[in-house]
Amino acid sequence: MPAIKCPQCGGEVDLKERVYFLACPYCHSALYLDRARSVLHYILEATIDPIVAEHNLRRWMGGAEMRRGLEELAVIESVEFFYFPMWYFHIKRTQQAIATYVEPAAPTSLSTIKEFKPPGGSLRFYEPTLAPPEKMIEPSIPYKTALGWLQQRIRYLSSPAAGAKRGKGKEEVSLTEVSLVHIPWYIFRYSFKDETYLAAVEGTTGKVFANVFPSKSEIPFDLVTIVAIVILFCEGMLIDGFLPRLVVMTSTALPLSLIAYFVAREF
Repeated sequence: MPAIKCPQCGGEVDLKERVYFLACPYCHSALYLDRARSVLHYILEATIDPIVAEHNLRRWMGGAEMRRGLEELAVIESVEFFYFPMWYFHIKRTQQAIATYVEPAAPTSLSTIKEFKPPGGSLRFYEPTLAPPEKMIEPSIPYKTALGWLQQRIRYLSSPAAGAKRGKGKEEVSLTEVSLVHIPWYIFRYSFKDETYLAAVEGTTGKVFANVFPSKSEIPFDLVTIVAIVILFCEGMLIDGFLPRLVVMTSTALPLSLIAYFVAREF
């Protein structure tokens, strides 16, 4: 029977046909078998419930860059909870601590989840008792594909087989460890002013991720800025004397500031 070596203890793990999630019989590590390699399989257990997740979403909606009234007027249409697979890459840079980068292990429309920073010390070896099977999204993006995405994000990162790349004046970057982690996510679908949006709340940190959201329009701010520049420039050119110019420009700045405040509140 074919076997692989456990990346944790080096023991031989027998392979079974069409089985990709395994457990080492020696160290009991959870493993995931990709066509390119076997990796440790972890899970992050959810620490917040849907009520807390929605509270974090509402607080995010009340941010300074959001449309006025979004926090109160947004209507939550649905919420879905599942564990989404992510490739964890541990990267070592020259004279720096090891950093963790993530790439999705399954298709997703939320590209911003790449910005997720894993909390330290929260990983557990996956066991079927930790999450319902129907809530587990199976990996479908191969390791080599995710590694290729990572190499586009990080300069001078070579494949593990080739080791670290280092040239004259270049930074040494090496891949020290790879693992597959299932992360809990709450996916909210909400509507605001006849438009529908998606937002994801991570189930351990409560952080919100979204590609598109009802943000404030930049046009009113740009118009206020242009008008202020034109008025102040004309006053500076047409008024003679430092003191008269200072008095007039200061008097003009006050109403312009009030207009800017009104725009910030309304738009």
